[in-house]
Amino acid sequence: MDVNLSELIAALPEDDPSSMANADWAQERLRDILADLAQRPVPAGSLHRLWTLSELSAQIALAYLALWVRRWFADAEAGKRRLMETNLRVALKTFHRLGYLRGAMTKLGQAAGNLPGILPAQMADTPGPPPLRGPADALPADPRGGAQ
Repeated sequence: MDVNLSELIAALPEDDPSSMANADWAQERLRDILADLAQRPVPAGSLHRLWTLSELSAQIALAYLALWVRRWFADAEAGKRRLMETNLRVALKTFHRLGYLRGAMTKLGQAAGNLPGILPAQMADTPGPPPLRGPADALPADPRGGAQ
């Protein structure tokens, strides 16, 4: 029996175990973020808020700069996977910071989620929950039968 190793490797299914590990990592990271937000005090002072927001902007810029450099040394499939991983990490970082800042920054995050036209197409074209069909889908019915 003359079997080539490269033929055997090519015959293997194309399941990507890293995507499952990545999903588990993202869920664990989200739990950590929510636990951190529950224990952190509300930021005080405009300078502290400005510093936190500036730090977030710099971290996002560095993440996409690193992605751009890493794409030089990877094939198209690895580049696509790294883009999705970077988008996930940036989304979690943004959720964490906007959740910490509360107030106006949270409202800006909500506006970005509900009005995707205000964001660049690359950021707005991420999968999310399905849109609401109407006012009845927005709030559950009041079990007491009264108005909400």
